[in-house]
Amino acid sequence: MANFCDAGKAESPYKNWETINRVWAPQIFWDPDFVWENGEKGGYMIYYSMLNRPEEKYDRMYYSHADKSFTKITTPRLLFDWGYATIDADINYLKSDGLYHMLIKKEGGKRGIFTATSKYLTHGWGAPVDDDYVSFEGNKMTEGSSAFQLIGDDTWRVAYIQYSDHPKHYRICKADKYLRNFSDPVDIKGVTAPQHGSFMRITKKEYNRLVKWDQELKAGKK
Repeated sequence: MANFCDAGKAESPYKNWETINRVWAPQIFWDPDFVWENGEKGGYMIYYSMLNRPEEKYDRMYYSHADKSFTKITTPRLLFDWGYATIDADINYLKSDGLYHMLIKKEGGKRGIFTATSKYLTHGWGAPVDDDYVSFEGNKMTEGSSAFQLIGDDTWRVAYIQYSDHPKHYRICKADKYLRNFSDPVDIKGVTAPQHGSFMRITKKEYNRLVKWDQELKAGKK
């Protein structure tokens, strides 16, 4: 993460990159409004938590932009700072209210998966909602959330890991079309040692293409 395409032009969040302790749970979101130096529009917003212990007290959320080939990545910028550690963000755009919604784990305080909203992808993230969150696991620890919709359904499913128990539990619950009012948590069966999975809905045609691709790989075809 040292060879940024805008190094020397963008302000670096750190004085010393060699003292970084960790970079966790990167995810991507296509940002059509991002503009590169050459005027080209559009890039993948990569968002992740990062900690450089000599220079900051806790994990904070940062973001960069990458081009379509992932050969250019911009210098990290701070996405938000709520005054305590935050990790495992998952961002979705909701047509139901025209807002970006973020699921996130906040370290310390109440345990669970919390939500926050913004009108903008790269700024304006307000404090998390404290009275409507994924709280089914009580005082047990949860992380690694991933929200998705089923085809033809405007409500949401939220998957997450409960890792206080051994073995861990991969759980999934329901939410309404505003990604609120979480309900009906159940275990996802057949998953061993779950860790930070992501869910993505695909069509039957896309599924068949993936099956064919896998079969060709196993057969030694390119």
